This record gives sequence, structure tokens and C-alpha cells, in this order.
Amino acid sequence: MFVVTDARTHEVIGITSNPNYITQSDNGSFVLVDKRAARGIALEGSSYNLLGEKPMDRAVGTVYLVEKDEGDAIFQSSQAQADADALSVDHELRITMLEMGVDPDEIQ
Repeated sequence: MFVVTDARTHEVIGITSNPNYITQSDNGSFVLVDKRAARGIALEGSSYNLLGEKPMDRAVGTVYLVEKDEGDAIFQSSQAQADADALSVDHELRITMLEMGVDPDEIQ
């Protein structure tokens, strides 16, 4: 998986598993190419220059790609989901106890 990051602001623009590498043809249109010939990428309908490559006309900005391990991202996502689930259960328990007139902070 590749994280697409704005070269100026360092904000994440998107994530993709297969970057659409592009270059600009002589007539000005963008064409798909392999990674070695790429001057930019296309992401969600926008064209971006790749940092360090010759800039293309009409690209909306400059980005760089960082390859990440998909397994790590899936693990972090599942951990975040588990944390959110635990907070939700705790919240529901506290609401139920308050509705029953029991102060949840007094129970040990």
C-alpha cells in the first residue's frame, strides 16, 4: 500500500495499493506509464507531479509516495476498532446504570 503525501504540506492526500503512474505526452494529455517512465500519478481524478521529477503542466500539486506494510495498517485499524468498541460498551453500561439510579463511579 502507498500513502500519497503532499510534498509542500506533508498532509496525506490518499492511500492506494496500485498507483496510476502517468506522464504528459507531447500534445499535453496525461498517459499511463510504468513506474520507471513516470513523472506523476493520477489519484481520484486528479494529476499530481512526483517529487523529484520534471513537473507536468496542469498537475494540481506535487506528491511523494511512501510504501507501507498493509498488515501493519490492518492491525492498527483492528486495534482502533477494538478500543472504540470497548468505549461504546462502557458508555452504554454507564447510561444504563444512571437510568437505574446507580452511580457508576461508586461501584468498585
